[in-house]
Amino acid sequence: MESYIARIGQFERYLAPDDGQVICLPEFRHLCFGGIPDKPGLRQLCWKILLGYLPLDKSKWDSVLMEQRRLYYASPNCFQYSLP
Repeated sequence: MESYIARIGQFERYLAPDDGQVICLPEFRHLCFGGIPDKPGLRQLCWKILLGYLPLDKSKWDSVLMEQRRLYYASPNCFQYSLP
């Protein structure tokens, strides 16, 4: 249990959005390769970074997420179907 808590601490320190640093992708992949802890929000954030949805520059996260949400809500609901 202590190692699990320590691992969560590693991820939280590495992903702290207020430190303004850029994530080193090879180092981050190595950290994730050992397993991403199943803490609410942590796994989702890691996958957004690994898949390129979020930039490696943490200072841009808020603006990128706001833009992605704006695009989502501005898009037409072309996938809605009316049932007969």
